[in-house]
Amino acid sequence: MAALPFLSFPPDVIHCNDWHTGMIPMLLKTQYGDSDWGGIRTVYTIHNIKFQGAMDFQRMQDMLSIPRRYNTAEFVEAHGSASMMKAGLVFADRVTTVSPTYAEEITHSYFGMGMEGIIAARRRGGHVRGIINGIDTEAFNPETDPAIFKPYSAANLAPKRENKRALRDELHMKIPLTTPIFSMVTRLTAQKGLDLVRRVLEELLQENFAFVLLGSGDGEYEDFFNYIADKYPEKTGIYIGYSEEMAHRIYAGSDFLLMPSQFEPCGLSQMIAQRYGTLPIVRETGGLADTVSPYNRFTRKGDGFSFSAFNAHHMLTVVRLALEIWQDKPVLRKLRKNAMIKDNSFLASAREYRDLYEEILRS
Repeated sequence: MAALPFLSFPPDVIHCNDWHTGMIPMLLKTQYGDSDWGGIRTVYTIHNIKFQGAMDFQRMQDMLSIPRRYNTAEFVEAHGSASMMKAGLVFADRVTTVSPTYAEEITHSYFGMGMEGIIAARRRGGHVRGIINGIDTEAFNPETDPAIFKPYSAANLAPKRENKRALRDELHMKIPLTTPIFSMVTRLTAQKGLDLVRRVLEELLQENFAFVLLGSGDGEYEDFFNYIADKYPEKTGIYIGYSEEMAHRIYAGSDFLLMPSQFEPCGLSQMIAQRYGTLPIVRETGGLADTVSPYNRFTRKGDGFSFSAFNAHHMLTVVRLALEIWQDKPVLRKLRKNAMIKDNSFLASAREYRDLYEEILRS
């Protein structure tokens, strides 16, 4: 806020993201309300409502000189703490989330993490909307990606097999190329549905199934996947940690991506996988529901697979459907091409944000 007078232009809109910037809409309308900057409009985007910037009100007051009258349920108080996220939700001119489905989900207690009441009220007033994220389609482009073994495209899918061969060899897996590789590129947290994977992974590894994982996080999951690596070294490639180049090679060399999230505001991995012709298997939640069109065995349309209930056996059923499709090469090629030509770029979301900015400037 103190930096605003030093800018070379007066902002029309300040776009705030998550709890870290939640106080800005409040400060503009309270402490700075009578200043030259008090009329700046604000958009507040929720990327993950689980993280709310909750703290003791005294700490907030010490940092930002917030008057004590704002420490009420009407303003920043939430469940006994002061919440920076709630300040953003109350004072911003518009609230957005990173997918339309998530905007609806967080009006319910299961997803709303205690903020569902205010989200529902603002949504009824037309002040909440979901705008799906995009990906950088230049950075994630199998035709030009320097990190992968061999370039390929929707029009020329054959070299994807060579990327699979290279990935298999890099991870020292002893499988024929006729074994489908299922992968995960993820943070190792419960949110990502790892308990479902943990429940059925060993059962799947008894079948024509190979598994690759790149990620780090909670110790219990790291320990589990290290155990899997030790027990099934020929059919698994486990990389605890993160490497951007390795992530690209996994997207290019895998056949399917597992993303069975408990909740997922948007998700990027499923869109990146589609870009590389690696079919995502997702739970129908948040942005996963908005970005993956599940395979329809009657119309043979789709660009991935999905299941609705957060249940390991529901996931297992869909994984086995993917294993069936693996055997049907014409359908597999069609789904891969559908995924690769899908427009997951920033362009569509950029248009929606532009329209939103213009809308609040008119209001």
